[in-house]
Amino acid sequence: MVPGCYPCCARRPFNAAPGVALLAAMLSLLPANPAHAVFPGSNGKIAFVSLRDGPTSEIYTMTAAGGTQTRLTTNAAEDLLPVWSPDGTKIAFESNRDGNFEIY
Repeated sequence: MVPGCYPCCARRPFNAAPGVALLAAMLSLLPANPAHAVFPGSNGKIAFVSLRDGPTSEIYTMTAAGGTQTRLTTNAAEDLLPVWSPDGTKIAFESNRDGNFEIY
């Protein structure tokens, strides 16, 4: 028998507690809901996603200075990843409102 090696029938039980505790500590450092926002378009507004009004993600805008926030989408689907058009007048985003994710 090799020193430090145990036969299969005599293996010590595996203790996962230290690894689980480390994983839990690492996960606690992550934000609960990662934010997604896009830089202002030519209109100076930031588009972002939030769960603030319910269980699904909706798209909002606000001024770059942090002014009034305006909700743009309202439905039971997830609305994600807003992107301003080059002229800053429209927003494209991803949504699963018809059952699969598409760009709107």
